[in-house]
Amino acid sequence: MFAPGLVPGDEDHVCGSAHCVIGPYWYKKLGISRGNEIIARQVSPRGGELKLLWEADENVLRLKGVTKILAQGELEVV
Repeated sequence: MFAPGLVPGDEDHVCGSAHCVIGPYWYKKLGISRGNEIIARQVSPRGGELKLLWEADENVLRLKGVTKILAQGELEVV
């Protein structure tokens, strides 16, 4: 996420949405069995780490990691 002035350094440490796209790719490419958790590291100056678990049957990638709420809001759809 890019949020100038809202997040220290203007970007979050780890982009979970990108991991949701590349996670299943690496599970398939490396032949990692269903139900096995893998660790993904974001290699950048501030970096970060996520644990990924791909549920292929449901086509769902579960993310685990340390979070910190930096802002909250509400969205009203009319």
